[in-house]
Parts: sequence; C-alpha cells; structure tokens
Amino acid sequence: MTVRELASGLHVPPPAWGADVTAVRREQVEAEAAKRTVLIVEDEVLSRMVLAECLREHDLVVLEAATADEAIAILESPLPVDLVWTDVTMPGPVDGLGLARIVRSKHPRLKIVVSSAYLHTLPSPDLADAFFSKPYAVTAVVRRVMGLLAENRA
Repeated sequence: MTVRELASGLHVPPPAWGADVTAVRREQVEAEAAKRTVLIVEDEVLSRMVLAECLREHDLVVLEAATADEAIAILESPLPVDLVWTDVTMPGPVDGLGLARIVRSKHPRLKIVVSSAYLHTLPSPDLADAFFSKPYAVTAVVRRVMGLLAENRA
C-alpha cells in the first residue's frame, strides 16, 4: 500500500470556525520546546540507537554524537541540551572523561551521565551526576535520566 493510498483514507477536519491557528501553532512550538533534550555521545552505533530510542519513548528529544568533537560542536550550537550521556572510550583526541570535564567547566548546569565497560566507578565522583557500568539495564538508565532532568526543572 502506498502512502497516497493510506492518506486517501484519512480525514483531517478543518479547524473550528474562529480558531486562532497561530495560537495553536505557538502552543505546539512551546510544548516541543518544553521537552527535555539529551545528548548521547557513544561511538557504538547499536548502543547509541537503543538508548536513544528508549529515551525518545519517554518523550525526550535526543541528539546523537559518535565522538567528543561532535558533541562539543552540538554544545556550542544554539540547540538546547539538558543532559549529556557519554561513554568513556571513544575515538579521537578527547575521551568521555575529557568531555565530561569540558562540559562541567563550560556548562556547569548541565547534568552529566558517564558509562563505561571498563570502569566500575568514576575516578572523580564530582565529574558526573551519575555513572553506569556496562552492560546496564536500560530501564534503570531511563529512570535515572528522568530523575536528573526533574532535578534540573526544580
């Protein structure tokens, strides 16, 4: 079945008479802007995709980067970011711990979560707001991320 065939069966009612379409669109934009944004920095594509999808299922906006350099470019852009999730081991001159240090110094209000398959604790506890050793339970990660984002709102 083509998209056209699917769409032909849809009925989209016109807006109610007198409805302020601009106000409706403004509300939609404001609702989208109210969503929290997580930047996932993970070079393993499958790990990044799984985590990103789970967070999106909880109505979060997810940005993705495979290296610290890509993450830094996103953080320097006008895109809003509320939490950075980074793996420790990544290609490039800056690893996840280096990225966490940069984020902490340049964006002190951002929440940071670090994960690693090789470390079982952070070398410096003040480097991140949470740490997950791989493999991790995605449900526990989502719960912790949502909790950290709720702290940011308070």
